[in-house]
Amino acid sequence: ERIIEYYLIKTVPPDEYITFISERKKVSVRTDSILLVESRDSEVLIRMADQTAYRTKMKISQWESVLDDRFIRVHRSYIVQAQKIKVIERNRIVFGKAYIPISDNYKPRFMEFLSQRSLLPKGKDSL
Repeated sequence: ERIIEYYLIKTVPPDEYITFISERKKVSVRTDSILLVESRDSEVLIRMADQTAYRTKMKISQWESVLDDRFIRVHRSYIVQAQKIKVIERNRIVFGKAYIPISDNYKPRFMEFLSQRSLLPKGKDSL
C-alpha cells in the first residue's frame, strides 16, 4: 500500500485534483477543497471544507512536500490552507468548532507566510 501511495502522489498543480489511498480505496479530491491535514499517530486525516474527512497512512511530511504553496505547516501535527483561515486568536486558528494550535517553532514562518500574501485577518493583533 505504501508503494502505491508513493507512486500516486506527486506534486500537484493549483486547482487540480490530488489522488491518494484512503481506507484501501483510491480517492481523488480537489486540492482547493482541502481545509487541513492532521497527523494522528500512525495515520493522517485529510479534512475537507465540506466537513468530510479521509484517513490515510501517508506521513504529514509527505503531505507537506506534495501540497502547493497555498498550504502552510503551523504545528507538528497540522498543515492548513491559508486562504481558508478566517479567525486567528491566541496562538490558534479557528475553523468552526475546531481549534488548530500554532506552535512556537512554526509561528515565525507562518506569520511571514501570511504577511507576504496579505492574508492576516483584519482586526487581530499579532500572535
